[in-house]
Amino acid sequence: MISSANTKFANDHPETVKKFLAAFRKAEATWDSGFVDKDGKRADEPMGKKMMEIASKNLGSPPEVLAKGIPYYDPQSRVALADVQRAIDWYYSQGMIKEKLDAASLVDKRFALLAQPEATQ
Repeated sequence: MISSANTKFANDHPETVKKFLAAFRKAEATWDSGFVDKDGKRADEPMGKKMMEIASKNLGSPPEVLAKGIPYYDPQSRVALADVQRAIDWYYSQGMIKEKLDAASLVDKRFALLAQPEATQ
């Protein structure tokens, strides 16, 4: 089972997991700085062109194609459990996963930074 293998690795090598996540968070923050302005709004910043060149080279897709689907990454790599749950529920409703899963049970809270739920309007 994949999840037990990941749990075993995390239990056996927590410092490795922490170092990987620190590097991953740095990469997401770097990506974010290329496509989000200082006010947190979508904007092509100077670093964005370089990020697109790197992505284009490594993915083998022209920058103009990639520009049509620039993803958003939380610069702190926070996990929004409600968003994860919505995705799981959709996959379940489409028959793409066989059992209903709880997002909170899939996230190892020793390592994850959880996003605060939005206040209800």
